[in-house]
Amino acid sequence: MVCSPTELTLEDLQGFIIWINELGLAESSQARLLSGLKGFFKYLKIENLIENNPTELFEARKLKRKRPDTLSFEE
Repeated sequence: MVCSPTELTLEDLQGFIIWINELGLAESSQARLLSGLKGFFKYLKIENLIENNPTELFEARKLKRKRPDTLSFEE
């Protein structure tokens, strides 16, 4: 199915998110893809190319961040 961004629905985007999850991508990769989608649709809304932003209802997962390795006093 090929369509323009103005024709995409919330259901289409939800299907895409389910698909990338089924691919087994890392959570960080999925979060990056979702962030890119949200930014793209925000741009389309600002430019008045779409009336409603279908990604406004999406919530990004909070990713855990690893603490950096630190040196001990003796090191």
